Amino acid sequence: MAVMGIPLFAGPRPGQPRQNKPALDPGPCTAYVPVNAPILEFAMKKLILVCALLLGILPATESKAGPWTALEPVRLLASDTSATLPVGEKLGKIDNLRFRIDGATVMFESLTLIPAEGEPIELRAPVQLKSGESSGLINIPGMATVIDKLRLVYRITDGKPATMTLRVKQD
Repeated sequence: MAVMGIPLFAGPRPGQPRQNKPALDPGPCTAYVPVNAPILEFAMKKLILVCALLLGILPATESKAGPWTALEPVRLLASDTSATLPVGEKLGKIDNLRFRIDGATVMFESLTLIPAEGEPIELRAPVQLKSGESSGLINIPGMATVIDKLRLVYRITDGKPATMTLRVKQD
């Protein structure tokens, strides 16, 4: 058996008699690794480098993201079928968003981001949210974008109005 190209011996092979070893023999229960210093040193350096990169990169990506910002709640009427929510360019670039529904069950037919510049972006959103439920994280495809408005087409079946609170995560 070999680990990273280094042979690993754990005593005599089945069917072979035990050989007399020097006094430093670790015994049949302990692994004996013949040391090939340059290979072992190279392997350890690679392992340390990979660990250092992972530990150095992962926390940095988490700390870069901005805080979640809650926008003013918007009332969705049962008699309407669409709404346009102002997000505002002053918030800057936005990576993700999520929203919460209170008051009634809302069925979404479409959710479109209207950026300050460029083409509208269709988003995947939950089809139906009951009162008290949150949409979960909705990623904006591509790079972070400056959003002007959010247009949604919806249907409320309960006959009573709902309140939608939008939260955005800034870049």
